[in-house]
Amino acid sequence: MKTGIGRLRKFDAVLARSGRLTLTKTPVTKLVREPKMPKSSRNLPTSGYAIMIDGLVKTEFATRDGVEIAARDLKRRFPMLQVKIYDAAAGQIVA
Repeated sequence: MKTGIGRLRKFDAVLARSGRLTLTKTPVTKLVREPKMPKSSRNLPTSGYAIMIDGLVKTEFATRDGVEIAARDLKRRFPMLQVKIYDAAAGQIVA
């Protein structure tokens, strides 16, 4: 026994032959792809430090103490976030 679209088409053809259904061609709509979200345009800083949350640069700081305090506070308030510190002078992620 067929299921799905093939079964419905066969059933529609039987009804159309018996005069109980009029088949009309309906325009086929094209599938439209949704545009992708643009990537973050925020670049890594050239000096100082930055907080990276879930891989995205959010805030820049001049001192290491300031960025560490802010990172600890964010991690305390939102433990599910992935919080890292980027050191621009070293060019690497510190924590």
